[in-house]
Amino acid sequence: MSLALAAVMAGCGTAERPSSAPRPDAARPDANGRADAGRGDAESAAAGAAAGEAGFRPVRLADCAAFPQEAIDSWSSGQPGMFTTTGSPRGYLFTKRRYGDFTLVFEYRFVRPEAVTEEAELDGRNTGVLVYVPDEHRIWPRSPEVQGRHDEMAGIKSNAPDLKVAVIRDDEPMRQLARRPVGEWNEIRIVSRGGALATFLNGVKIAGTLPCELRQGHVGFQSEGHEVHFRNVRIREDGSR
Repeated sequence: MSLALAAVMAGCGTAERPSSAPRPDAARPDANGRADAGRGDAESAAAGAAAGEAGFRPVRLADCAAFPQEAIDSWSSGQPGMFTTTGSPRGYLFTKRRYGDFTLVFEYRFVRPEAVTEEAELDGRNTGVLVYVPDEHRIWPRSPEVQGRHDEMAGIKSNAPDLKVAVIRDDEPMRQLARRPVGEWNEIRIVSRGGALATFLNGVKIAGTLPCELRQGHVGFQSEGHEVHFRNVRIREDGSR
């Protein structure tokens, strides 16, 4: 077993079951960016951009292109450190640069309709982050996806029937504890190691996969029918490219 696989298995295996309901921030790193003792390498690497953490660079609208090309008109960057999409037409923003092993951190929120008061009516608000996107773009690309959909937040799936993504962890109880309501900012961290992925929602470990056949590619942000705001998007290259 490779070191990359061993690291992800250590960080993303059977979910810990605390004896009492944990606080959503219980898995956050300390002020020096150190994760809790006993975490695997992948989880420690995703501990987050704590104060003084080095190596992250911002991802801006200017660093990206769009597919289909006309979808770029649905994206804008009115405020520093933020870009938004109207959600239409369906497509995705993708980084011009390709990434292999990396840690991606971002916050996002959906616009909450004033007329809707029931949370269940908002579960279908949908977006996502595409990982290892190939140069052959299509709707949707042959790549893994980290879910931004509200009721599946930080889950991981395959975007194509001919790409196997073996999910070894998806912690729904922790997702429900960590997730903030539609209209509020949620933070997702994605760690890529040798084709394996791990995700964290507001500092809490949610999902992990075994390595898939893809190892590098563009990173994409989906536009899928709902207005979405992204901010503080930043990425750190952690190894191979």
